[in-house]
Amino acid sequence: MMHNLILALICISVVFTALLILFCVYTIIGSASQYADLKAVGEWVPRKVRRAMRKALQGQKGADAETAAAISMALEAELGSETEVAIATALALHLGHSVHDAESGIVTIPRQASPWADKSLTFRRLPNR
Repeated sequence: MMHNLILALICISVVFTALLILFCVYTIIGSASQYADLKAVGEWVPRKVRRAMRKALQGQKGADAETAAAISMALEAELGSETEVAIATALALHLGHSVHDAESGIVTIPRQASPWADKSLTFRRLPNR
């Protein structure tokens, strides 16, 4: 009994350790790939700009359009117009200026008749004599 418990714990720990290692490896590879792609295109945002954006938006749940405009003007001065448009769009989406339909979250699928679910077809029919 004790050997089975020890074996189960060892197996579980090996599986979760392998999952943790895979998660770390894929996270590192993804970050490096994203950095290389953005660096190649020229859209990598420097760390000091990201920190400034984070500070400007931190603590403000309902950040207004003035904050977004100030950030986009600062980014335009440092990076250029294409990056400004991308960041302004991301800020507008983040601040909730996009229009979405209110979804109920309930999916209703009507049932369709099927010979497999028809009770009259599931009974055995006796031959006529």
